[in-house]
Formats: sequence, C-alpha cells, structure tokens
Amino acid sequence: MRNEVERMETKEKERVLEWIISYEQKGKIEGREEGAEQEKRHIAKRMLMKGFDAQTIHELTGLPVTEIEEMKQGGFK
Repeated sequence: MRNEVERMETKEKERVLEWIISYEQKGKIEGREEGAEQEKRHIAKRMLMKGFDAQTIHELTGLPVTEIEEMKQGGFK
C-alpha cells in the first residue's frame, strides 16, 4: 500500500494519509474505552466478592444492575 500512496498526487496522498491517521486514532480511543469497561467489570467482581450489593456497585461503576446481577449469578467468573 505504501508504494501505491507514493505514486498518488500530493492532495490525494494527503487525504489518504489523513484517513489512515484518523482510523489509527479511532482504534486507540476504542481500545482505551474497551480497557476502561474491562476494568469496571473487574472492580465490580471484586466488590461482589466483598459483599457489596448490585445497586451500590452500579452507582460506583456505572455498570447496569442487570449486568452486575448476571456476574453475581455466574459466580464472579
């Protein structure tokens, strides 16, 4: 793909490079968001193990109560 970009005219090349950069940035943002959600679930599981109720966990993590209840039923896997 690099060779193809090198053969493009300047304006077209700039648009393609901007497109590539925007997708890279979008991927980084999505990765951070996914990591944050995983961390919330990890914290919720630890809170369940310590005896916190689903409503309190919801208030502190923002996770849906139904998801927390499912974790509780699933045995904190």
